[in-house]
Amino acid sequence: MANTRAISFHFSAPEAKSVSIVGDFNSWSVDARQLKRRKDGVWWAVLRLSPGVYQYKFVVDGARWEEDPGNPNQVTNEHGTHNSVCEVT
Repeated sequence: MANTRAISFHFSAPEAKSVSIVGDFNSWSVDARQLKRRKDGVWWAVLRLSPGVYQYKFVVDGARWEEDPGNPNQVTNEHGTHNSVCEVT
């Protein structure tokens, strides 16, 4: 894919049965991108994103929406919680 970058996302949730990443890059769809679980309980995915600024969250077991604890860049959303922010250059 021309003009995209591979961006790696990680989320530690050893107890989880599933983790997905949702954001404005996939219309906040819980089903759009499931992460893969490593043996140490860290879930990961690599997304190819065009340059821009993206908001995202992780969804654990289809119900619990979490910010990225490894990313201090956040904005307040319309629900009064926070979304993580990723800038792709």
